Amino acid sequence: SSAKVASANFFDELGEADTYYKALEEVAKYTTCTFTPFGADLMLLNYEAIKAGENFYYRIDSGAITAVKFEHETTVQQLGYKGTGATISRITGKNKAVVNCSLNEITEVMHDINSDGMLFGSSSEYIHTENDESTTVLEQHYWGGDASKFETYLYPTSDGTPPPLGAEYVGVAEFPTDDPPVELNLEDRIVVYRGDNGTEIPNYPIVTIRSKSNVVTSTGDFIVLDMETKTTKNSKYGLGKESGYTFKYDRLIIYEATLRVGDKYYSGGRTWSSTETTFEVHFRASKDDGLNMWRNVINENRYDTALGGARGKLIPVPEGLTVGDVELTLHSFVSSDIDAEVKWEHIRNISLEIATPDAQSIYGDYV
Repeated sequence: SSAKVASANFFDELGEADTYYKALEEVAKYTTCTFTPFGADLMLLNYEAIKAGENFYYRIDSGAITAVKFEHETTVQQLGYKGTGATISRITGKNKAVVNCSLNEITEVMHDINSDGMLFGSSSEYIHTENDESTTVLEQHYWGGDASKFETYLYPTSDGTPPPLGAEYVGVAEFPTDDPPVELNLEDRIVVYRGDNGTEIPNYPIVTIRSKSNVVTSTGDFIVLDMETKTTKNSKYGLGKESGYTFKYDRLIIYEATLRVGDKYYSGGRTWSSTETTFEVHFRASKDDGLNMWRNVINENRYDTALGGARGKLIPVPEGLTVGDVELTLHSFVSSDIDAEVKWEHIRNISLEIATPDAQSIYGDYV
């Protein structure tokens, strides 16, 4: 789009022409932006973009346009303190303190999976009684929603009978049947039906989650992926003797996923590709572990990565500067060494963050 501003706006009441700087200020009024000096450059600030979370700008130099990411100061100076007996002075400029800090951040970039913007469809109730104790699981179904945030995938069964295979978003509450809560606290969950033999949708896409806005990454940053998953067989929500089905030996539960940042796809290790590909996400199961147990992604963060409290799978971002949206698609896992094939997968708390290492701020002078 373009805008035209009349030249009369650039002359004062005496007919004197404005300076270039004042002329740019006048133009900025019509672009919802403002111009400000930045060293030897003139910077055009777009406050709408800043409020939307953008943290980069385009530098125009002799016709060349370069995207530049705002970098944070990553060094920390030990301030310390000492007692001198001095008192605060009334004289301006006498009382001074300098605080040096790091602005290192771990930023969640994806939309939340929840019922915002979706329409309530129906409720299902499951009640199980065992050893004189009764448990109720209330499941609320939703439909519609904004596909720019997330979407789930359904597939027809081999004979066309319901329910369909694949994933749906549901809100879930579990409580003792004889002591229902005053208010429901629904847990956001993706539930995947794999078919009665548990093998009808191996490695099929089940859910795609998209970023809230464009992101900017540069060499050295990490994407951190975490989520929880469990499997059930006898009942959709694992009520009953699910523990009777166990893993035959220590193993990894492996999901495949597709991750795109801008026009680049992650393919494992430090490799990114321009063509769509998948990578593995690992969960650990021990020998004789039963089904119906929540498991997190194996944590790859440790003290020497300097990523603070981040946890999950660490994915090095593409080399150089990358600007674009983010899209994550999870696939149904392939089960091969469980005593019984599972009919259901449950996924919750999917998180994808961008983290910048900052060893100095975490470990101080010990690094």
